[in-house]
Parts: sequence; C-alpha cells; structure tokens
Amino acid sequence: MNQKLSPKPIQLNPLVLCFWLIYLGHFLYVWYISVDLPYWDEWYILTDEHSLLELKPVEFIFKPLFESRISWTYLQVYIFNELFSWNVIYQTLFNFLLFGLIIYVIIKILHSMNIVGKSWLYVFCIPILTPFFWEAHGWSQQSHTHFTVLFSYLLAFTLFFKKKDAGTTAAILIILPLLVFSWGRGAASALAIMLTWLMCVGFRSLAGFYRARQAQSLFPDTSLLAIVSVSTISLLVYFGILVLDPLPINAKISEKIFDAKFYNYMILVNSLTFGYADHSLFNGVVAMLFFLFPPLASLIRVKGRLDSLERFEWFAISLLFAWLLSSAAIALARSDLPLGTAKSSRYAFAMGLILPVILCYYVYLLKTVKITKAWLVLAVAACLTYTAIGYLSSLRTSDYHHFYYIRKLTGENCIRHHFEQGLTRQFQCPTISFLKDMRPALVQAQDLNLSFINKLERGKPLNSEFRRFVDGFNL
Repeated sequence: MNQKLSPKPIQLNPLVLCFWLIYLGHFLYVWYISVDLPYWDEWYILTDEHSLLELKPVEFIFKPLFESRISWTYLQVYIFNELFSWNVIYQTLFNFLLFGLIIYVIIKILHSMNIVGKSWLYVFCIPILTPFFWEAHGWSQQSHTHFTVLFSYLLAFTLFFKKKDAGTTAAILIILPLLVFSWGRGAASALAIMLTWLMCVGFRSLAGFYRARQAQSLFPDTSLLAIVSVSTISLLVYFGILVLDPLPINAKISEKIFDAKFYNYMILVNSLTFGYADHSLFNGVVAMLFFLFPPLASLIRVKGRLDSLERFEWFAISLLFAWLLSSAAIALARSDLPLGTAKSSRYAFAMGLILPVILCYYVYLLKTVKITKAWLVLAVAACLTYTAIGYLSSLRTSDYHHFYYIRKLTGENCIRHHFEQGLTRQFQCPTISFLKDMRPALVQAQDLNLSFINKLERGKPLNSEFRRFVDGFNL
C-alpha cells in the first residue's frame, strides 16, 4: 500500500533569520538616505578626461581611474546609464544586493569545508553588517571592492577545492581576468592567490604527492600552463605593460617600499580588518599579530613541512596573503596622504570581509592542534574579544546620514540654484564634488540626459521614492 509522503516542513534557523532581517533593515536604511546625485569621484566620468559621453564604451571601461582600473564598475555604470539614465540610487541598491550575494557565497564556501556549523558562520559574519562600511554601501561606484572580494573567494576556492578538470580550468581562466580588472587590489589579490597555489602545487609535487596518472588528473600540465599564462598576461595588461596605457602607480613601487610611512599606512589599513577606526599604530601592530597568528600556528603544527598543510590551510593562507598584499596596494597608492586617510570606511569594507575566514581558521587550529591547547584557546578568546571591541567601538550610522543625505541635499540645493539661473557663471558645490567649476560636468549630464538632470529640469526632488513613501506616513 502506497503511503503519501508529506512534504518536509521548512525549518527556519532563528539566528539565520535574524541575520538576514538585520541585512534587510540595513538595505532599507541605505535606500531611505539615498539621493540621486553623483558624489565626489563619481563626477569624474562627467569630465573631459574620463567622459562617459565622449569615450567609446571599451575605452571608457578600461581607462584608469587615478592609480588603478575599475573596469567592471565602469561596465556597471555604462549598463545603468543605458537602462536607467545612470540613476545613482538604483546603482547603490544594486551594490548592496551584491554585498548580500558576497555574504551568501562566503558562508556557502566556508560551510562546505566543515570547519564550523552554519549558525556559527552567521555569527562570524555579523560584524560585517556594521554601518562602519558606510562608504562602500552609500557610494554607487564602490562596487569595485565588491567585485574584488567576490572573485578572490571564488578563485581561491576553485583552485584549492575543485578537481582540475576542463570545466574547472575554464572557470579559473574566466575568474582570473575578472579579478585582475576589478581594481588595483584585485590585481594584488590575483597575484597572491596564484603564488600561494603554485607554492602548494610545488611543495606537494616535490613531496611525491602528485606523480604519474594522479598528477595528470589533478594538475594536468596544459591546465597549469594555461592558468599561469592567463594570470601573467592579465596582470601585464592590467598594469599597462602590454596593450593598455601604463598606470601612474607603476613608477611609485620602487620608491615606496623603502619608505617607513608606507609600512605605517599598511599596518593602519590592516587593523580595519578587526574594526578599528582609530589611528593608533599600537592597535595596528596588535591587529597584524592576530592576522598573522593562524598561518604561523599552522607552520608550527606541521613543523615547517609545507607539503603537510591541509587544503583549508592553503585556501585560508592564500586569502590572508591576498588581503595583506591588498593593504600594501592601498598603501602604495595612498601613503603620500596623511595617515588618517588609511582609516577610510571603504578600506574597512575591503579589509573586513576576510574576518569570517580568520575566525574559522582559529577554530580549525583548535580542532587540529594535538598538543596542549591552553595557549591556543587564549589566542582565540583574545582575537574574538579584540574583534568585538573594534566593531562595537565603530558602530554608528551618523556618517551615512551626514555624507549621503545632508551633504547631498546641500549639493542638490547648490546645483538647483545655479541650474535655475541657466548655468551662466562658474560655481562650485564643495559638499559633493572636487570640481572647481560644475558647469562642464552638468552640460555633459544634460547631453547624456542623466536621471538627476532630468529630475532637476522637471522640478522633482532627488531623494529616494522610498523616503518620500515613508515620510508620507508622518503626521
């Protein structure tokens, strides 16, 4: 007698539900304070040097922005311009959805490694929901950071955890240029992950792990050659050594590596991983110790035999190396500026998304170290406490409201005033732009029929529809 199978009831983990409700609340707040008006570097695409109007699409997408190329962000701008007349609010919201996808991918990847349960992974990800990352979430052209983080995780996971068949090799060959051309940090991350993977292959091969048929199935010569070739060519093209215009940062490398300020800047950027917004070099050094402790503990565990490191350790080390090299890339481009600029919120986002891997690495060490664990338990407890203090100390939403609502509204009033007068004389709007004369940018915006110009011409407000909807309920 056939029995009807009742559908399995959906079980909702309260912690997971709470996490995504916090994410949703953050998304709605970003939507609420958004204003359809370019902010600071976003005006750059309305200047003659990097004109969305004048340049051909391919030239626009691959043209350097200051010291790096943010090709996929500019591709995103181009698409949003074609679809929505570059509505800044829509692009900002898309970026936050991309942030949600990154969280999902991080949890999915780490859960597949069976280090900790899914609930703990969500706990480890709670700090990265912080409003401390306000610049990355409120600035529509900050998606280059999102792309770099996403492709870094995908590249490391594919290299260290996927069997190297034709499909996986093809995936790597696609992810590599996507990562390299996402940002200057992306190029640094690709270099670090590839070097770590080649070290893994080299040490294991020397130890006799991959011989004869097994070597051909896991690391075929053609696959290895193709991956190394594509990564090398991508990096050469990115830096402008081949085909593209050279980046101005190329000339700085030899000067900066002997400058103490470069290393101070890098240490301060690295401390953002644990949520510290202060300018203390002491905190920077402590953060660096917590950052480097897991790979050093792994080396002690295997007594220096790198061929004995497990795949998770290689995966985590590759990402830690990528983030370390990324902080060096940021310092290379920015260490001429005051040290306080190292604490930029967008750099906090760039560094903070490695935190779940670091916390999983500490748990992994607790599980695998066979000797007395008292010192390790102390290190884990200290790291968790240090991280909690760092993120709680930087927990505030005032920056969102000030920079992406108040300053933009002031800028809107400035532009609207001169717009109504017919743009007859030179003027500045210093709360939203570095331009000394806004008129040429606004003329280009008119020629492109951009969303914010369209609204100004029709006398419509630039704040979000969601804000007007919510405010409509206020008595």
